[in-house]
Amino acid sequence: MTGLHALERFDSLMLVLELIALVALVVSLGSMARVWLSAWGALLAVGVIALGIVVPLVLYRRSLRLGDLSSSTVAAVLVLVGGFLLRVVIILSSEGV
Repeated sequence: MTGLHALERFDSLMLVLELIALVALVVSLGSMARVWLSAWGALLAVGVIALGIVVPLVLYRRSLRLGDLSSSTVAAVLVLVGGFLLRVVIILSSEGV
């Protein structure tokens, strides 16, 4: 296993843990989660969960199976974009509270 594959496996594990933490965050908010029943919720679902977590997990799997370096590069960029969008959603959606 090369160093790049080890990093991809580690990042995949962290993405799964991040997804679990996001679900726990939304559940713990209770009635306050209604703030995300707007464009912020759509950005959270599409930008963070879909593009920032699920798609990179699929691309990392593909990279590990096929040895494709370009898909792991795209996955890493999507993870960074998803992390940025998560911070945007958390900070700016608080204005609706």
